[in-house]
Amino acid sequence: MDDKPALSININQFAFDHDKYVIEHIELAVPEQQLVCIIGPSGCGKSSFLNCVAGLYPNNNAIHVEYPNEKRLAYIFQEPRLLPWLNVYDNIALVTPNAVPEQIYQLLADVGLAEHSHCYPSTLSGGMQRRASIARAFAVKPTILLLDEPFVSLDAPTAQQCRDVLLKLAKLHRTTILFVTHDLSEALYLADNVLFLSHRPSRIVHQYQPTRSSSIEDNNISEMKVAILQSHPNILSGSTT
Repeated sequence: MDDKPALSININQFAFDHDKYVIEHIELAVPEQQLVCIIGPSGCGKSSFLNCVAGLYPNNNAIHVEYPNEKRLAYIFQEPRLLPWLNVYDNIALVTPNAVPEQIYQLLADVGLAEHSHCYPSTLSGGMQRRASIARAFAVKPTILLLDEPFVSLDAPTAQQCRDVLLKLAKLHRTTILFVTHDLSEALYLADNVLFLSHRPSRIVHQYQPTRSSSIEDNNISEMKVAILQSHPNILSGSTT
């Protein structure tokens, strides 16, 4: 992994119109191909942080984000947001009109949906819909991928399958990822770096670099959770005290 920053982020006193600050100060340099998880209390501004990085609040002087020279950005939300009137193949083809069919079928094979290209979203399980949304995101060959709690409503085995698909494609496409989650185990399994945010207005109160684990059920994950929570019992509520 290269230490060259893929993203340089500086958000200082961000607020919506006539609102209190949502983000007090977040400054971050993300190396290329790193997966960063953002965790914090509900309502602290995690989704707003992703939206700032995505450029969804243009002309806001509080937001300064520097992208790589070749910027291709994709965003995966909590809901798959597949177009219900298009089948899986056409949902992906819609975002890559110049792709040849073989490329789309390969993506579907990569996420385990090779036999479901003709299916409509309503006929797929929740996990299959999430994997289709992952395939659609990687179809644009993103340099930066943002994910906002994409697996929160899935059962444990299905969520783990989706995490592993994400990690496989991220490595294959050399993608830099920002991933919002409420699940500390998920963050420790996925991330190269975990950022803990304070309550609103948010700021980074702690960072943690997990050791790589082969499974979210590894004792290593449990040991890291115990160590973090022993050192900072209120960290998931946004405080290090």
